[in-house]
Parts: sequence; structure tokens; C-alpha cells
Amino acid sequence: GDDACDAAKEVIGCLAQLRNEVMTDKPLTKMVEDGRPDLPVWHAALDKLKENSGSEVCPGWLQSSWLLCECYMYRRIQHSLLMNPKVGDYDPFSDQKRTGFTSSLPSMKVLASFFIQILDQYQTLISGGKEQEATELRRDNLPHLIQLSLWGNRIDLSLLAKFDGTQDLSHLHALSPEQLEQLNRFILVNDVSRVVEHLEKDSAAASGRCVTIVLDNSGFELYTDLALGHFLLSTGLVSKVKLMAKAFPWFVSDNTVHDVHSTLAELSSSDHPDLAKLGTAWKQRMEDGSFQLSAHPFFTYPHEFASMQELAPELYAELGQSHLVIFKGDLNYRKLTADRRWPHTTDFTQSLGGFLPAALCTLRTLKADVVVGLQPGQAEKTAEQSKDWLSCGEWAVIQMAKPSS
Repeated sequence: GDDACDAAKEVIGCLAQLRNEVMTDKPLTKMVEDGRPDLPVWHAALDKLKENSGSEVCPGWLQSSWLLCECYMYRRIQHSLLMNPKVGDYDPFSDQKRTGFTSSLPSMKVLASFFIQILDQYQTLISGGKEQEATELRRDNLPHLIQLSLWGNRIDLSLLAKFDGTQDLSHLHALSPEQLEQLNRFILVNDVSRVVEHLEKDSAAASGRCVTIVLDNSGFELYTDLALGHFLLSTGLVSKVKLMAKAFPWFVSDNTVHDVHSTLAELSSSDHPDLAKLGTAWKQRMEDGSFQLSAHPFFTYPHEFASMQELAPELYAELGQSHLVIFKGDLNYRKLTADRRWPHTTDFTQSLGGFLPAALCTLRTLKADVVVGLQPGQAEKTAEQSKDWLSCGEWAVIQMAKPSS
């Protein structure tokens, strides 16, 4: 109606103002009350920014931390919507997410058959009393599921500014074990064997064990994350998988709780039998609690993860109950490493700044300048092969860190 149109015009005006502030390097300013409980955290972050600058006002967009400015921009977009209640719950990126999902369906269908075949083989072996062969099947295929989840991260709509759903993204989807093997040379640090060993350790006593996946992108990446979680549950490595999403639309394609439920609804109602079978199974996991979905506000703060214990101690404690925490994607990696320009040979654990609530691993394709844990000379050799290796999304890391026992 007219009210909604007026609200939309108000939002467009707010976004135009935001764009002008960025382009003219205006100081970052505090947001007025909009109903979200995170505003005190944002106000404190801006106060600290101003204090560190030694000025009476906050620095401008071009003078401030890139990580803080990016996060602040998406929070300002949400603020623009919340200040207009008629459109307060609108996701401005929903069309892009939807078209991204649709473009991924051909790859999802192929993978669905792959997933189901593996799990059927596993259950047949278990039913036949062939536990050792079932364990070998699980160990052989777990690295493939982890690497599928890794390469699912190649698609990030926040980096595809002109994506309208007409582009073919199928070349970004790794499908078969053979293709995954070919992609191994692009994984600069590959701790997949350590991750598998950690998950397989004491697997006979896995009852009550939990793995947490801190999600990144919706669409194809979410699909591979759900497949990994389902595999861990179906093969008895864990009894619960926690999925942590974002509290509101974030970095264009990041998952919200609504995105996850919408994906499950789409898959379970698919006319493709394998997709429908997986979607139905995953919906059932939500209902029985073996999948647990949440969205803590900390993940939409501008802070590095090393500050979690101070700002969100209950979240830190919850992660500490996990057997493994899997952090997906570029932004999570940047927050793990405080988005600092570490020497590329810096030890991964050192870059975490003490953040280690549990054993953790990161599955990330490189889309920003930060990467650690490389061997001497590895960065230079990679740069010779690809000048934009740090940001093109073609190179990746699987890195793991564990608390000292």
C-alpha cells in the first residue's frame, strides 16, 4: 500500500545518505535507538575508535578500520529498515539469495545422489555387521565432505555486485571426488587429515558429542554445510550439530535463520527425489534437535573473535562445549585473525590472539588480504602463479588449532 511505498522511499533516502557519507569520507556516527539490543556495543566501538584517534569526532570512512567500516555499513542498512517498521523485517538481499540458490540447483542435484549413495552404502555395511568396512568408508569420504564445504565458499554474492541470477555459477561448484583431488593444489594449507583424525578419535564414545558450524553464505555453500553435518550425524561421529547463523541480513549472502529454514522448505518440496529426500531428512533433524539453529548477535558485531569471551561469555562457553568448531568463510577468518596484515608465515594459532574455546578449524577460500600459516616462500610462489591470489577466491586454506591438553 501507500504506507509501504512511503517507507521504501524513506529507506532509499537513508541509503543515499549512507552512500554520500562513504564517498565523502564523513565521520562514522552513532545510530539512534532502533529496537535492536546491540546498539550499546556499537556505541562503545565508535567511542573506542574516537578515543584511539585522539579526535573529538570519529574518523571518517576512509580513515577507519576496514573490518569495522564494512560491518558498520551493513548495520546501517539494517538500521535504515528498522527505522521504517513497515519494511523492518525485509531482507534487501533476498532476490540475490534466491537467484543464487536457483542457479546452484543443477549442482545440488548431482551432489544429492552422491551423498545418498554414500550414506546408503554406509547403512548397508552397518546392517550387515561390517563395522570395520563402514568405518573405512566413512574415513575415505569424510575428507570429500569437508572439501565440498570448503569449495562451496567460493561463491560470495557480496563480491558479485552485479549478480542478477543470469550468470552461470556452475563452474564454481566442485562436484566429484576426482575434481576435489584436482583442486587440492589450490589449498595452500591443508589440515584436512588433522580434522578427520580429531573427528574420528574415540568415535565409539561419540554419544553426546557436538560439532558447531559457524555458517557463512546461503545457497550452495549452506547446502554443502548441511550435507557435512548430516554425514557426521548419520555415520555416528557426533550426536548434535549446531548451526550458527546471522541475526539479520549481512554481507549480502550470509545466512539468517530465515534463510536456513527457507532452504530446507525449498529442498524438501523439490520435484527432484534426491533433493526432496535430503531436504526432508534435514527438516526432521531440525525437529528432533540433532540440528540446532541459532543466531547470536556477536556474529554481527564488528569485533574480532578474541573479544568474544569479554563481550559474549555465554557464546564462548557454548562453543567450548563443542568437540570441534568449524568457521566458514572469509569474514569469519578475518575476525579469527583480527583482520591484521600478519606476515603470511605467522603461526595460525598465534594469529587467534588467545581465542581457542575448543578445537577449531576454518574452511575458507581467500577473498581478502589476510592469510597466515604459510611456508616460507609459499606466498611469493603463489603470487607468481596468480597476481590476485589473495582475493580471487581460487585459493583456499583448511587450518586447525587445538587447545593445549
